[in-house]
Amino acid sequence: MPATALFDKSPDVEEWSDIHLFRPVGLRVARAAYPTRVTADQLTLAALLIGLVAGQLMFYQSVALNAIGVVLFLVSDVFDSADGQLARMRRHSTALGRMLDGISDTLRFGNLYVWLILRVALAHALSPWPWLVLGVAAGLALCIECARP
Repeated sequence: MPATALFDKSPDVEEWSDIHLFRPVGLRVARAAYPTRVTADQLTLAALLIGLVAGQLMFYQSVALNAIGVVLFLVSDVFDSADGQLARMRRHSTALGRMLDGISDTLRFGNLYVWLILRVALAHALSPWPWLVLGVAAGLALCIECARP
């Protein structure tokens, strides 16, 4: 299997950052994990945990914590890319793994949206409810995107 086949996906779902950052760096992570006992599902769970911590760090008014949150969220995106690439390298892609990946994406981004919405609402003494409805709508849109092949 050619190396580029590991990170080529439909042009409908690829963005500049995927093509030039997340897929190539994710491929390096997948290649490093390939000879180990690390599974694609474990990479997915690592992406989820890192992403959940990253999202919470966006709530605080500390620039340092926000910067750490941004870096951690980028790392979670790299792991999110690496999980599928590792599964394809090992020719062990499963329906459960694809479902877990979609759930992980939804939870990572939903968590990020909730913390950002709460931060904005509390910082401006606004009711969080209209913003949370908007966040839920954004989360549903993400679910639709994650369900695309």
